[in-house]
Amino acid sequence: MYERLVDLTGDEIDRFLVDMLSNDGSDHQLTFRTFSVLEQSGVAVACCAAWIEAARGRPSGLSIAMALSRFIGTKRWREHASAIGVVAECAPRRTPMALQLESFYVEPAHRGRGATSRLIEGVLTTFADAGRLPAFAEISLLQENRAAERAYSNAGFEVVWRTPLVDERLRALTGSDGFVQMRRALP
Repeated sequence: MYERLVDLTGDEIDRFLVDMLSNDGSDHQLTFRTFSVLEQSGVAVACCAAWIEAARGRPSGLSIAMALSRFIGTKRWREHASAIGVVAECAPRRTPMALQLESFYVEPAHRGRGATSRLIEGVLTTFADAGRLPAFAEISLLQENRAAERAYSNAGFEVVWRTPLVDERLRALTGSDGFVQMRRALP
């Protein structure tokens, strides 16, 4: 989505992601600290980012936006302000102190085999063992990603919000009619 949002080239995306993932933060989805990997027989088969949304201070989306604006510069940021605003208007609001799960990837050969549920349970165990398990977890995704929505439902998540109206500008930017936010109560 970053490519379309601010017209980043493939090389720019690579540099932006390397820069973001190299930071020490743990308050958004683009840092190494937030990534969890599911392995089977020593082979990585799935991964996702997981962090607890700040109760006060800077929301995770703002952290990403600030980093992106620094990366592309003020002039380019202003040129794309309208597109950035469209995504911001249509995106779900993350709940402070909720465990956020995002940026899932499952190797194609392992899809449909429960890898997503096992990965989520592993993340929950990691947060619980660290004494940091909040009251609930949230996942945000694009509406058209029905396979992911089914996988998250199978892992105990329920849809709590959808982008209320189709926005043609969002569709042009993302290929999607909107976002879905799912939630699961945690023990």
